[in-house]
Amino acid sequence: MLALILVTEYPFMIKDPFFDREAEKYDSPIASRELILDYLKQEAKRASVYYVP
Repeated sequence: MLALILVTEYPFMIKDPFFDREAEKYDSPIASRELILDYLKQEAKRASVYYVP
């Protein structure tokens, strides 16, 4: 079974306090794991989950 998580609002830009650290490690840095986890924790309350058989 697949779980699709749909966020109720459009994504937006968030300032990553750890961007410099990630930029030192990687040529093409993405958001830090801390920012991703914080975002998911905040958005979990506003998301809907639908199961696809």
